[in-house]
Amino acid sequence: MKAVLRFAGILGLVMGLPLFACLDVDEATQGFCRENPLAEGCTGWGEGSPMATPRASHTATLLDDGRVMVVGGLTGSSTRTQKVEIYDPTTNRWKDLSELKTARSDHTATLLPGDQVLVVGGRGPDGEALDSAELYNPVTNKWTDAGTLVSGARASHAALELPATEEILVVGGGTGPNGGLKSADIYSCRDGSWRRAAELNVPRNALSLTLVNGKAVAIGGFNETGALGSMEVYDPNQPDSGWKPLPKSLSVKRNGHVATPLGEGRVLVTGSVEGAASAGVELLDMHGLSSVTALESMKEARFGHTATELFSGQVLVTGGWKDSKEETPRASAELYTPGRGWTLIAPMTTARAFHTATLLDSGQVLVVGGFAPMGVGIVPTTELYNPPAE
Repeated sequence: MKAVLRFAGILGLVMGLPLFACLDVDEATQGFCRENPLAEGCTGWGEGSPMATPRASHTATLLDDGRVMVVGGLTGSSTRTQKVEIYDPTTNRWKDLSELKTARSDHTATLLPGDQVLVVGGRGPDGEALDSAELYNPVTNKWTDAGTLVSGARASHAALELPATEEILVVGGGTGPNGGLKSADIYSCRDGSWRRAAELNVPRNALSLTLVNGKAVAIGGFNETGALGSMEVYDPNQPDSGWKPLPKSLSVKRNGHVATPLGEGRVLVTGSVEGAASAGVELLDMHGLSSVTALESMKEARFGHTATELFSGQVLVTGGWKDSKEETPRASAELYTPGRGWTLIAPMTTARAFHTATLLDSGQVLVVGGFAPMGVGIVPTTELYNPPAE
């Protein structure tokens, strides 16, 4: 790419163009790659195609065919959407899909076999917590009712697939802005039925839920007492044993954090808000009795961010709120390299929080929507991060 740009500059001189018309090679390369993120050899940030609908607090689900389905979300301070869009990474283009039956935000969307997607709960058109679920069929491009949660309505909960039992575990969340729920439900992918699951030991709203060595690990969140540092684990092969508290808690209470599985039984926990935003980082290791290790802090405090493991084993952190006022999102991005710590990299074009970041099959990361700075509001814009070649 640099060679091509150098040649273009030389050609400009030969054709009599003034010298100052030639761009700096690095600057020109970055500009070209930002406008052409799919071009071979480009690294760093590039512009993705914008969605038709601006959204935040939505979900983004990577399908087996490599496309990304974006569902629901907030389009204004109290306005939610039924709109669903799908992103094709081979063309950098979006297409509308069939709409949800109920507009919602702060829901979960979980991939099922056959590229079906199960959407559960969230906040409905009037901000009320929902107990409904919908199932998307890619063959018919239609949403159908998928029953109701046995344990009741919830938003800001967590859900994940339990591969060993072919089930979806839905845990925690809340019905209002302050409290949390202990209840949990299980959805059977085999027959589409719901049943009650073992309750958490502690109510948890806005928790993270991560699959580690086949077990579900609930981390942090908040309830009436404030943010939580405790964690607990559920083994789907021993459902009667319920949730077991981990012997050690996080040193930083976590709300608005992200838990990123790193493989080999490890989970990287980043960011939080408890009075103020936190840059604290801890590593949970589920080997043996489990352990928690404090790591080097991020370069900038944040919550409502994303943290995505790359194919290289590094973790890309993007955006998030700068402070608890939720008025100033960050555009900054950081890379965590195991054993080396954190490095600030080039920022995104748009500062954003409560957005999504999805690792594509190509190794790129698709960043979608979110809350931009005051005066801009919720955005439809997207960006693509191209990691440097290994």
